[in-house]
Amino acid sequence: MNQFKLILFMFCATITNESSAQYYTPIKPSIVRLADSSEHMTIGLFLEDRAEEGKTFEKIEYGIKLSNDLTWKMANFFMNNEKDHINPFNRHDIDITVEIFQIQLDETIIKVEERDAFYYEEYKRNLQRNRWETDTTSFPFRVRFAVEEEGAYRIIFTLNVKGRDLEEFATDLYISDSSNPGYIELGKNKKHMRFSKTKDCFLGVGQQVPWATWISWFEADKPSGPVLYDEVENSLNALADAQGNYTRILAVPWFMQLEWEALGNYQPRMAQAWGFDRMDELCREKKIYYIYSMIHSQILKIHDDVPNTGWLFNCYNDNDRTIEPIAHEERIGITDPIEYFSNATAIDHQKNYFRYIVSRWGFSTAVAGWQLMNEIDLVSHYANEERNGKEIDNSKMRNAVTNWVHEHIEYIAEDLKDSHMRSVSLVGGKRWGADLWDPEIWNHDSIDYIGFHTYAHEQDTEGGNVRSRNIKIRYSHINNLNIGIQNGEISMPSYQNKMFIMDECGHHVAIKVQWPEDKDIRPTVDFNNCADFMFKQDTWFLFAAGTGSAGLDWWNSEQEKRMADWKRYLPGIQAFVKDIDFENVDYTSIKNYKDEPYIVQRWPFTNKQIDRSNDRHYKKKDILESYIQLSSDGLQGFGWMLNRSFNWYNLIDSLPCLSAMYHGTDPYHKKYLYKPRDSDGEGKPVDVGKNKGMIKIYNVAPKSSYQVDFFDTESGKLIESVKVKSNNRGMIKLYSPEMKVSERYDVAFKFYSEETGWR
Repeated sequence: MNQFKLILFMFCATITNESSAQYYTPIKPSIVRLADSSEHMTIGLFLEDRAEEGKTFEKIEYGIKLSNDLTWKMANFFMNNEKDHINPFNRHDIDITVEIFQIQLDETIIKVEERDAFYYEEYKRNLQRNRWETDTTSFPFRVRFAVEEEGAYRIIFTLNVKGRDLEEFATDLYISDSSNPGYIELGKNKKHMRFSKTKDCFLGVGQQVPWATWISWFEADKPSGPVLYDEVENSLNALADAQGNYTRILAVPWFMQLEWEALGNYQPRMAQAWGFDRMDELCREKKIYYIYSMIHSQILKIHDDVPNTGWLFNCYNDNDRTIEPIAHEERIGITDPIEYFSNATAIDHQKNYFRYIVSRWGFSTAVAGWQLMNEIDLVSHYANEERNGKEIDNSKMRNAVTNWVHEHIEYIAEDLKDSHMRSVSLVGGKRWGADLWDPEIWNHDSIDYIGFHTYAHEQDTEGGNVRSRNIKIRYSHINNLNIGIQNGEISMPSYQNKMFIMDECGHHVAIKVQWPEDKDIRPTVDFNNCADFMFKQDTWFLFAAGTGSAGLDWWNSEQEKRMADWKRYLPGIQAFVKDIDFENVDYTSIKNYKDEPYIVQRWPFTNKQIDRSNDRHYKKKDILESYIQLSSDGLQGFGWMLNRSFNWYNLIDSLPCLSAMYHGTDPYHKKYLYKPRDSDGEGKPVDVGKNKGMIKIYNVAPKSSYQVDFFDTESGKLIESVKVKSNNRGMIKLYSPEMKVSERYDVAFKFYSEETGWR
């Protein structure tokens, strides 16, 4: 920090005029002295929308101005002055804790919340120059929280510097009720979500809007500017306009990886954090709920997937190749990724990082859950490897990773006292991910949901590998991890009490390209745009197959084509789920048929039945792919069925954009699509006439009459209703309505006992 910046820093930290922030206007500080000394802190209240009082479940923000002495010590840190400095991001240097007490009618007080203050800088956007420009604020520390009940509150601030309590302040605030339904939490039966205040069900429907993109491929370690943030906000607005309400946001070196340039110093990313404040505000306004993935495994990979963003450039690595003259904590003494997970000093610094994120955005009702790390099983040396014909056992790394996950999850839940849902995501495992390398990773009481990723894979040889089709691979992931099946046995029954979310999926990087030969073409993007019906199919499959959300496909979120897909496909599923009440009706009991345990039934029921149709003519009992959720009492359920012949391979001849990729014709210089081993194939889609397709539903009430309502998946409107009867073994044969590929290739349905009706 040069001398001019230091003078500006001191000026901004000591002026007493109102902040020039664009969204918040502080009122005069309300201060009640409880300690003998009051020279260290001045408190200012910030409320959104120029409100005069706080609202339940909405942001309450206090600004904190420190004394000149403490402010100078922070400036010493930023100037790399080793004498008498305070790192505002290190909880051991400065710790401002806020306790929130509800004042009862008899004037007794009950503690309801505790939050930590965080260092804050104010900015403005200059979109014309794509720059974040510094603004002024009198309060370089902030505390944010939200309370659940209307009433009078006492807010007590405690200042601790280098382990010594310096001061305590208190102020009172009245908070009135609001219509906000509350935080997202696990529902009664653990497999779905609900709002904490109203206890109404919440089904997340949407897509990944993961990050602002990098400035350029070779500058991916540089933070994104406001223009790229603006693009993300445009996507979020489009998602909300299409009735989407769920997304996932990832921290990466070019977006929201706050600790990157310098160990323990997030100041180079304070503009990004300020920009994300506005992004969170937009999500709260538009009622979009997001998973926040706090760290990307990319930063722990020895071999970069993206230039300058791997372990060799990580500030935790003593051999970091990008050391700059920026203030930082002392080097840890580690050089291997495993030490990131096992070194006590590294773990302590990471707690500062998690504490900062939770302190800054943990108040927000838009946060649907924290995800500790994205695809943590892709860090270097996690899975076993083969070298010179021998298998290398990497269980030491896996044990370190699992212990790390459990320690930090517990830290967020217990030390930070944060009540948002918590998880970590994986993308692989043995046998195409059917079994995990370390199933213990989710086996902790403070982990609330399982986050798993899967994509479609096509190899560049004829025949290829089995693609990650819904009907085989993805379904087994969901069913196995919902039940806790690993290596063929229910060895992880604790998973039955954890929600499953396929929080990343789709067809990203399914088509391999080479650089620089393929620099002028985008076959994966083209495929996703051409076969957009697969986005719809994935969304309905994930909902019907028993995940806690629908969607979270990865690709093309910033493109107008995908935004049009949202408008076309998301309203139908939102209309369909309106009267499905996971709180009132339990769909999570484990059922069994022919020694196959399941929560959600697939049809065709067995892999053998699925494989029968490969390269053969379809029969009535295998033309349909379907997923059915049945209530625990067998009296009602719902599902989705798809004409199996309507798939991308059967559409090659009718969609020129697919045909060119498959045959390697202009604009492509070679073949980019190959026939999958599971082809579902007759060469082209076939129409399904009324009652010409059939599925079986097991474990319903025996000898009972049911009504079945069929719905259009795009409009959500009722198509027709039929009546069926179960046999004496509790099985229903359900015949399809007409499903012409040119008009309607899939339908949703609800079925219920005529005696009890739909509940």
